Amino acid sequence: MVDSNMEPDTGHLSVICNECRWLKVVQHQIQEIEKVSHLISGREGFDKINKAVQEIKEETESLLRTNFEIWSGQCSTAVKSGELRLRDDQAVVKFEKEGRQLMRVTFNPKLVTFCQDVREFENLGYNVPLELRAAATHAAKYMCYARRLQQIATFHNTIGDRMIPCQRPIMLKNALELQRLVQSETVAWQDESSVQRYVDILQAAVSKLSSDNTLLVGYHEQAKRSVLKLMATDLFTQNQIWKDELRHLRELVATLERQGYTHLDAFKLHWDHQLYKVLEYQYILGLLDMNNKLPDIHVKLVLRQRELVFSPPEEEIRELYFSQLRRFIERPCNFHGLSEHSQELFKSMVTVNRHHFGPLYQRAAELFDKLEDFKTIWFPWIALGCVDVDQLCGIHLNEAADWDRNFRSCKHFSQQLAKLQQAEESIDCIVINVLPLRSDIEYISRRYWESLANSLRTAILTDVSLIQEFLQSALQFLQNVPMDEGSISQSGMKYEKIMSELPQIEKTLDEVRAKDACLAGWCKERVTALSGILLQWEQLQPLLENHAVILQRQVDMIKNQAETQLQNLKNEAEKFLLRWESTISELETNEHSTLDVFKERRLHWQQLQEKKTQLLEECSKFNMEFPSEMLAPFTEIEEQMEQQSKQWQVYDSFLTELQPILQEEWAIYRRRPYVLNEFIGKWEGSVHASIDLPSKRIRQQVEQLQSALPILQQLQSDSLSERHWARIFQLLNHKESKPLHSILLQDILKDFDVLQSAAQEIIGIVRQASSEQIVRQALIELDQWSVTAQFKLISRTDASGQSVSLIKDYQEVLNKIGDNQSLLQSAKNSAAFESFSDQAELWESRLNTLDALLSSLNHSQRRWVYLEPVFGSGTLQQEQALFKRIDKDFRFVMREIEMDPRVTSLTKINNITTIVNALETQLARCQQNLMSYITDKRNSFPRFYFLGDDDLLELLGQASKDAEVIQRHIRKLFPGCHSLSIRQVGPNPATSSDVNQYSITSVHSAEGDELQLSQPVEMKGDIECWLNQLVTVVQDTLRDQIYECYTTTTGGSDNLDEKILKKYASQVLATARALHFSRQAEQAIGGMSLGKLKQQLKDEITHLAALKHKSENGTLISLKLRALLLDLVHYSGVTEQLQKHNVVHTSDWHWLCQLRYYLGKMGGTPGEVNANRQVCVRMVYAEFEYAYEFLGQASKLVHTRLTHRCYLILTQAMHMGLGGNPFGPAGTGKTECVKALGAMLGRLVLVFNCDENVDTESMSLILTGLARCGAWGCFDEFNRLQEATLSSISMLIQPIQSALKERANSVQIGERQIQLNQHCGIFVTLNPAGAEYGGRQKLPGNIQALFRPIVMQQPEPGEIARVMLFVEGFSEASAIAARIVELFELSGKMLSAQRHYDWGLRELKTVLMVCGEGLRDQLASEGNNQSSADLEMSVVVRCLRSSTMSKLAPHDVTRFEMLLQNVFPEIGSSPAPETQLHQSLSAAFAQLGLCRSERQIEKALQLHEQLQKRMGVVLVGPPGCGKSTIMALLKQALSGTQLKVHTISPKSMSRIQLLGRLDADTRQWQDGVLTHTAVAVNQEPSHVHSWIVCDGSIDPEWIEALNSVLDDNK
Repeated sequence: MVDSNMEPDTGHLSVICNECRWLKVVQHQIQEIEKVSHLISGREGFDKINKAVQEIKEETESLLRTNFEIWSGQCSTAVKSGELRLRDDQAVVKFEKEGRQLMRVTFNPKLVTFCQDVREFENLGYNVPLELRAAATHAAKYMCYARRLQQIATFHNTIGDRMIPCQRPIMLKNALELQRLVQSETVAWQDESSVQRYVDILQAAVSKLSSDNTLLVGYHEQAKRSVLKLMATDLFTQNQIWKDELRHLRELVATLERQGYTHLDAFKLHWDHQLYKVLEYQYILGLLDMNNKLPDIHVKLVLRQRELVFSPPEEEIRELYFSQLRRFIERPCNFHGLSEHSQELFKSMVTVNRHHFGPLYQRAAELFDKLEDFKTIWFPWIALGCVDVDQLCGIHLNEAADWDRNFRSCKHFSQQLAKLQQAEESIDCIVINVLPLRSDIEYISRRYWESLANSLRTAILTDVSLIQEFLQSALQFLQNVPMDEGSISQSGMKYEKIMSELPQIEKTLDEVRAKDACLAGWCKERVTALSGILLQWEQLQPLLENHAVILQRQVDMIKNQAETQLQNLKNEAEKFLLRWESTISELETNEHSTLDVFKERRLHWQQLQEKKTQLLEECSKFNMEFPSEMLAPFTEIEEQMEQQSKQWQVYDSFLTELQPILQEEWAIYRRRPYVLNEFIGKWEGSVHASIDLPSKRIRQQVEQLQSALPILQQLQSDSLSERHWARIFQLLNHKESKPLHSILLQDILKDFDVLQSAAQEIIGIVRQASSEQIVRQALIELDQWSVTAQFKLISRTDASGQSVSLIKDYQEVLNKIGDNQSLLQSAKNSAAFESFSDQAELWESRLNTLDALLSSLNHSQRRWVYLEPVFGSGTLQQEQALFKRIDKDFRFVMREIEMDPRVTSLTKINNITTIVNALETQLARCQQNLMSYITDKRNSFPRFYFLGDDDLLELLGQASKDAEVIQRHIRKLFPGCHSLSIRQVGPNPATSSDVNQYSITSVHSAEGDELQLSQPVEMKGDIECWLNQLVTVVQDTLRDQIYECYTTTTGGSDNLDEKILKKYASQVLATARALHFSRQAEQAIGGMSLGKLKQQLKDEITHLAALKHKSENGTLISLKLRALLLDLVHYSGVTEQLQKHNVVHTSDWHWLCQLRYYLGKMGGTPGEVNANRQVCVRMVYAEFEYAYEFLGQASKLVHTRLTHRCYLILTQAMHMGLGGNPFGPAGTGKTECVKALGAMLGRLVLVFNCDENVDTESMSLILTGLARCGAWGCFDEFNRLQEATLSSISMLIQPIQSALKERANSVQIGERQIQLNQHCGIFVTLNPAGAEYGGRQKLPGNIQALFRPIVMQQPEPGEIARVMLFVEGFSEASAIAARIVELFELSGKMLSAQRHYDWGLRELKTVLMVCGEGLRDQLASEGNNQSSADLEMSVVVRCLRSSTMSKLAPHDVTRFEMLLQNVFPEIGSSPAPETQLHQSLSAAFAQLGLCRSERQIEKALQLHEQLQKRMGVVLVGPPGCGKSTIMALLKQALSGTQLKVHTISPKSMSRIQLLGRLDADTRQWQDGVLTHTAVAVNQEPSHVHSWIVCDGSIDPEWIEALNSVLDDNK
C-alpha cells in the first residue's frame, strides 16, 4: 500500500543514499555517452576517452555496490538492535520523568531517513533485503502520524512559551486537557487506526488550544491599547474616558467569562497592576497640581447679620473643597479593577504616595488664608453695617454740629463707593462674587443718611414735644387759683418746680432752632410746630409773676383751721383714758372674762393716734408748729397703756397659738402629736417663774393639757373604728357623735374634767379595738394572699413536641403557706378571736389542704418530668398504658392550674385530692419499674454503670434511631473513642420498615486516629446487644491489626515509612513495636549481640526523629512519631541496662523485671481461634492478657526508675490478687502511672475523684461496673472519704480481689452475684494526711491490707527533661535538660517562698513543651531544617523568661535573672526586640490619661504572653498595685482587634447566682452570671476575642468549680 503522504524527500536521505543517487546520475550519463559513442568511434583520441569512460563506469558501479552493501549492513545491524525498528509494543509518546516532563515522540527521526533510503534504493533498482523492506514499510505506515505527533509534541513542549504569562492560568484547563489526552491512554505502534484516532484527538485539542491562545492574545492587545490610552488621560478633566476604557476592559473580561474561560484571576491581576501604574502616574500629577485642576468653586461675599461672610459659609466651602480633594485622594480606594480583590491593591496607592499629602494640605491652608485676607480688605466698607446706626446716632449725636459733621462723612463715603468697579475675584480655584456685597454697602450708605436725617428730625420733635409739654402744664397751672390747704400746698410745690425748670427749657429752645437750621440745610425741610412754641413762650412770663401774690393769701386762712382740729382731738383722748382704766379693772377681778374688750380699746387708741399724726403732717407742709402742752396728754396716755397691757399681751399670745392646735382635725393631729407637746413645753418654760395674773392663768391651762396627753396618746391607735368613737363621745357627754374625718382636737379637750373621769373606760375601749385589729389584719392578709398569690408557670416541651405548663418554685409557695399558718396560729391567741373564729377555721382547713396537695404534687411533678421523656420515647413498653393514664391526669391538673394560676384555686379542682394521691402512688410505681429496667440494661452492658440515668435513658430510647445520640455519649462508654463513622442505610423493603438503618464502620480518637473495623456493626435491635458486638469487633480488629503490623514490619527503620504510619493506629504501632523489641532483645541476649541491637535502636531513633522533624507540628503523624520515639528511647535505655549488667540469659532478673510483650494466649488450647494472635504481657512472673481496648492517642509517660518501680510493684500486686496504692505528694505521677500501665496492657482505665460526698451505694455501683466490664478503676485521693465509708467499702473490694486471685467467674458484691471479668483492677491513690493536705486521713487497717503501697518520691526531672527535649527536636537535649533542672532546683532554694510558685514537675513539663514550640517556630521563621546549640540555648532562655518572669515577685526577678545568666552564661541578657504591641502600649498611656511606666509595659507584655499560652491567668498582688490598670492598658493597646471584656465580681453573689442551678421541679438549667457570660462569649465569631474578668479575691468556693474549664490540657 502506497501512502500519498510519503513522497520522496531528498532532504531526509542519508549520505550514502544521496551519494548512490548521484552515482546513478553519473552512470546514466555514461550510458548516454555510450549510446552516441559510435558517432565518434573513428576519430582521434576515441580510445583514450572510451577507456576513461569505462574506468569511470566500473568505478561508479563499484561505488554503488559498495555503498549499498555498507548501507544494507548498517541498516540491518540497526534494525536488529531495534534502533531502526518500530516496536509494536512501544508507546507512541513518552515523557521525561524529571524537569519539565517534556513530551517525546518514540518514532526515531532516523526512521524517516531509513524509509526514504529504502524507497530511493528501490527506485534506483536495488534489491533491498526483505527484512529492511519490511521494517521500512512498517515505519512508513506511521511516518505521517509521527510527523503530526512531533508537531503536537513541539506544541505541547513550547505551549508555555507561546502563552503570555498572565494568560497561562486561563489556558490551564485546555493545556491540562491536552496533557490528559496525551497521557490518558497508551497507544503503541501496532494499530494504525488507534494511532490515527489518538493523533486526530490530540490534533483537535492542539488546534483548539492554539486558537484560544490566538484569541486571548488579541484580547490582550485590546487591553494594552486601552491602558496605553489611559496613560495620557487626565483624571480630573477626562474622567468619562477613564470610565469608558474601564468599562471596555470589564466587558472584555466579561466576554472571556461568557466564552467559558476560567482561571482569569492572573489575567485580571496583571491588568490590575498595569492599571495601578497608569492610575498612580495620573494620581501623582493631580496631587502636584491639585489647586489648578480642581473645578471652580463659586462663592459670594455678603453681609449677613452685621457680619461679613461667604455664601455658602466658609465651612461649606472648606467641606466642598476638601471633599473634592478627598474624593481625588481616595480615588484609588474607590477604584475597582478587574479582579475581586483589586480594591486592596489600589488602596495601597494612597499609603505609598502619602508623602505628597503634606504639601497638598499646606497649599489648601494657604488658599483659605488668602480667603480670610480678602475678606479683611472689605471690613472698613461694612463697618457701619455691623452696628446699629440708629442707636449710635441716638448716643453720639446731641448738638447740631454733630449732625452736620456726619452728613459730610456720609457724602464722602458714597463718593468713594462709586469708584469701585470690581465684580469678581479669583483665588486659585475659588471665584468670589462681590456684587452682592457692593449692593449691601450701597444700602448701608443710604441707611446711614436716612438714620442721620431721621435722628435729627426725631431730636427736633423730641425737644419740641418737651418744650410744648412744659408750656402746656405751666399755662394750665397758672390759670387756676387754689382754694383749700391741699391745693395750696400742691400749688406752691408746682410753682417752685416750674421756676427751677425754666432755664433748661430756655436752653433747649435755642438748640432746637440750630437743629432746625441744620435740617433745612441738608434735607431741605423744616419743623412747622416750632413757630407755635415760640408764641406760647412769650405768654408764660407775665403769668408767673401774678401767681405768687394769690398763693400767700390762701396759706394764712388754712393755719387757723388746723389749730381748731387739734383741740378737739385732745378732748377725745382724755375720754378714752377713763374707758381704758375701767377695762383693766374688770380683767383683774373676773377670772372668766375674755380679752375681747381689751383688744377693742387698744384698736380705738390706735385710730386716735393715726388722726393726730395725719393732722401734724398736714400742718408741717405750711411750716406750722403747736405748743408742747397740747401734745403732752397723748404721750402720757400712751405710756400708761403700754405699762398696763404688756402682761395681758403674753396671755393673748398664748391663746392665739393654742387656738389653731385645737382646731386641728383629729386625723391630722394623731399623725403629728408633737405639735401639742412642743406647745406645752414652750409655754411651761416661759411662765414658770412669773407671778402675775396672766402667767397664773397660762400655767393652769398648760397643766390641764399635760394631764390630757396620756389619754390623747391612747386615742391615737389605728384600731379605733366609728363604733368605738361613738362610745367615747358618749363618755365625754357629747350630744351626738361625729364621723371620724370630722373630729377635731377641740372636741376631745372641750371638758377636761369629764375627760379625766372617763380615762379608764377610754383605755379599755382602745385595748379592745387593738385586739380586734390583730385578728382582722391577719384575715385581711390571708384574703389578699388568696387573690394575689399565683403559681409561677414555665412551659416545657414533652417528647412528642407538645407544650406542657409546669409549676416553678414549689418551695416558695410552700414556705408562704407555712408563714400563713403561723400567722393564723398567732391570731388565735388574741383575746378578740371569738368574733372571727368561723373565718379562721375556714382558712386553717384551706391552708392544711393546700400544704398537703402541693407537697404531693411537687413530688409527682418531679417524677413526671423525669419519667415523661423515657416513656415518651417508647422505653419500657409494658408500662406504657399505666403511664398514659398518669400522664392524662397530670396534664389535666396542670391545664386547670394554667387556666386559673391562683394558689387557692387548686382546691376548687374536682377530686383534686384523689387525683394527686393517685399520681404520687402510680408515678412511684413507674419509677420503681424504670429503675429495674435500667439495672437490667446495665447488667447486659456493664459500661452503662458509668453513665448517669438521664444519659442512659437517652441512649436506650434514641441511639438506634438517631445516630447523633450515640455520637454524644460514645466518649463516656469508650474513653479513647471521640467519634464514630456511621453509615446510613435506607429502609429495608424486606421488613416493610420506613426507619433508616445505621451501621458503624470505624472509630476515631480525638486526635484523628482511625480504626477501620474489620466488619461493620449494625445499629439495630437492643442497644446493649450491638454495643457488646462493637466491643468485640473493636477488640478483634485491634488483635488482627497488631498481628498484621507485627508480621509486615521487621522492627527496624527500613520499612517504617509514612504509609505504615498512616495505615495503622498509634496503639497498633506501639504494641507491634513492643512485640518486636521483646523478640529482638531475647535474640540479642541469646546471641550476645546487645551492642548491635543498641546501634539498631539508635538508627531507628534517628530515622523517626528525621521523619518527625519533617512532619508538621500537631498533626497525627507527628503525634504517632512522638509516641514511638518515647518508646524507642525507653527500649534503648533497657538495652543499655542489659548490656551494663552483662545479661546473657532471658531468665536473668534485669530482663525479667522488664515489661515484655509476646504473641500467644496464656493457657490457650491449640485449636482455639486467635490463640496465636493474642498478645501477652509479662513482668517477672506476672502474666497479663492484652485487653485490646481502643485507647486512641494515649498520652505516654517518660520511663524513669520511679515509673519502672511503680509498674513492677503494681503488676506483682495484681499477680497476688491485690490492688495498688501509689501514695505521695501532688505532682509525682501517681494517677498517671496507673493510667500509663493500663494503656500498655490495653485496659480501660477510669479515674474517679473521691470526696466526702461519695457513699457506699455509689461505690458499689462503680465496683459492679468495673468487675463486669473488666476495667481498671483508679480512685484518686481515696483518703478524702469518710472513715465509716472506707470501712464499708473494704467489704466490697475484698471479695473482688479474692475472686481475681482465684480466677473465679463470678463474685458477690453486697447482695448481688455478678459476672467477673479477669481484666478488672482496683487502685487507689493517696495524698499524705497532714496540715498541708486538708481533709485527708489515714486508711483503716482493713483497707491497707487490700492494696500494695508504692511510695512515689520526687521523680527524676533530669531524665524526663532530657527525653522530652529530645522528642521535641533538640539536638543538645542532655546538656539543656541538665541546665533547666538545675535552674529549677536553684530557684526553689534561693527564691522566696510564695504560694503561687511551682518549681515541680508540672511546671517543668509546661516549660519543656513551650521550649519545643519555640524551637519549631524559630526554625520555621528562619527556614532552617537544622538547629545549632546556641540557637537552642537562646530559645530555651527566651521561653524560660516568658514562662517564669510574669509570676515572680519583684524582689525575685533580679535573683532569677542572675540564676539564668549563671546557668546559661553563653546567652546574654539582650533586651527583647520592640514589637508593635510595645508601641501600642506606650500610646495607650496617653489615651488613658496615665503616666508612662516601663514596669507596667513589661507586666502588660507578660500578661499578653500568658494569655496566648493559657486560657486562665491570675493577676496576683495587693490592692492598689495596678492589676486593673495593666488590664486596661493591654485592652487599650489591643483596641485594633475586636476585644470584649466582661467583668464579674464573684464574691458579691452566691454560688448559685454565679454558676447557675438545676431547678429540681422542672429539671431545667438556669444560667448564672458566669455561665451566661460564657455562653455569650462562646457565641461570638472567631475573630472576636473575649476576656471574662473575675474581679476580687479568689475563693475556693467558686474557683474549684472552674478546674476543668481552666485546665489547659484538653
